[in-house]
Amino acid sequence: MAATESHACLQQNGLGFIVDNLKQVRYQLIYYVLLKATINLAALSSLREALLNKEKDPPLYGAVEREHVVDLMDSMVD
Repeated sequence: MAATESHACLQQNGLGFIVDNLKQVRYQLIYYVLLKATINLAALSSLREALLNKEKDPPLYGAVEREHVVDLMDSMVD
């Protein structure tokens, strides 16, 4: 899914779209959306919990790993 399509889905369906489709969404795309979209703290918390509860991905899944996304979310709350 392209970044622009995901951003449009996020605007239409909210951050729950990513949480519901977490297995199909790459961390790079989540990182991008977090940087571009306005996200409320409750939705951010739900995504963070879902990411932390997700099984660890295989090595070399991508340039952005789960820890990078969680760190970004933490910095958005501070």
